Amino acid sequence: MKFTGPSTPPSGGALPGVTAPLASFAVGDGGQGVPVNGQTQLHVTLLKGQNIVNKQLLVIREGIELVYADAPGFPHQISRYNDGTLGGFDFNTLVGPGQFVQDERYDIFITGINNTIEP
Repeated sequence: MKFTGPSTPPSGGALPGVTAPLASFAVGDGGQGVPVNGQTQLHVTLLKGQNIVNKQLLVIREGIELVYADAPGFPHQISRYNDGTLGGFDFNTLVGPGQFVQDERYDIFITGINNTIEP
């Protein structure tokens, strides 16, 4: 039996950033807080007009989740960044993607609140 799925895609729910992306962007698209080609950090208060300070983020690059550091010494692609006024993440330039690349697509979801300061 062939599965065809629903006739219309799901809307993503009513909680932006949880069941639907908080922000979606292509590198260098000129949106508020959007990184440019070659940048290795995303440290902003607002990303596409949405506040990312003190938020736990799920970062999807071209449909693939980027893995956060979960303990010192473990390989990871990104590390959380939060200083109380800026939020975001840093790329590990030795593992994984290493930097933002022009026109690559990112979707950012909020998975929780995290007020710890981890610059």
